[in-house]
Formats: sequence, C-alpha cells, structure tokens
Amino acid sequence: MKDIGVSDEDIENCVREPVIIDYIESNNTWIKMVDKAAGCVGEEEAVKLCKVFKTCAVYENLFWDALDRKKCIDF
Repeated sequence: MKDIGVSDEDIENCVREPVIIDYIESNNTWIKMVDKAAGCVGEEEAVKLCKVFKTCAVYENLFWDALDRKKCIDF
C-alpha cells in the first residue's frame, strides 16, 4: 500500500474508525439507560456513585494495561 501513498497509520485509522463509532454508540446507549434508572437518585448518592465508578474505571484501565505489558492476550 505504501507504493500508492497509503501509510500504515492510514490503514490503522480506517480499521479503528468503525470500532470507535460502535464504542461511542454503545456508551451513549449506556448513558441513556443509567440516566433513566438513576432519576430517583439524590445528589449525595450520585456523588458517591460517581466516585465508585471512577475508581472502578481506574482499576479496569490498570488491569488492561498490565495484560498488554505482559502480552498475555493478543490484541
């Protein structure tokens, strides 16, 4: 592909774009569901739940980073 002016980065961007779009759409669906279900949650409880969510997200990222560094799974 390089001989026709297409770089590895161009190919990677084309491959990843549909995945990113699916990810965004899935997140938007998830956000709408949580917003609907959490309508009766008070402000104080919402703050606590956000803290829990952020903590879980940090640990999930650490988990995937550790697996990637050890090459335990093939991405």
